[in-house]
Amino acid sequence: MEKFALVLVLVALLSCTLVCAGDDPAANIRAAFDRAAQAVVAGDTDAILDSTYSGLLEQVGGRDVMRSMLIKNLKDLEERGMAVVATEIVSISEPLRAGDELHAIVRAKRTVKTLGGRQIQDTFVIAVSGDEGQSWTFIDGPQLTPKHIEALFPDFNEALELPETAPPVFEKGS
Repeated sequence: MEKFALVLVLVALLSCTLVCAGDDPAANIRAAFDRAAQAVVAGDTDAILDSTYSGLLEQVGGRDVMRSMLIKNLKDLEERGMAVVATEIVSISEPLRAGDELHAIVRAKRTVKTLGGRQIQDTFVIAVSGDEGQSWTFIDGPQLTPKHIEALFPDFNEALELPETAPPVFEKGS
């Protein structure tokens, strides 16, 4: 009987290790955000699209339309001597229920290489999960208007406050 009880305890611990590791929404957000940030730095449009909220992809006309937009934006940055070189998480809000989804705010600092220096940008994304926090996609937040929010998220939880962002800070010669 003791062996049976020990086996049950070990199975329970192993199950919790396998399941609970994926049940930490903040850790899952952080991992997904880091993958997305690395994709932006690398200019990997497929990985960027994989991390983009599906509702936004639908709203702009699909994945191919968004890919064209991304390629154009990345090329425009490059032609102006600019490139995103890093994006680091500052904070992650508690995920809140919004209809069938969970939403959270990820505040971040984005570093953009420019001619003669770099810009440090205060930014945020809305993290969206349709599977109870196991996986997350994102939508860039600073340019979203209340009309955009309503169109993208009909069940948006008003308790999730969108932060104000400061203007970019230019550091010469960095």
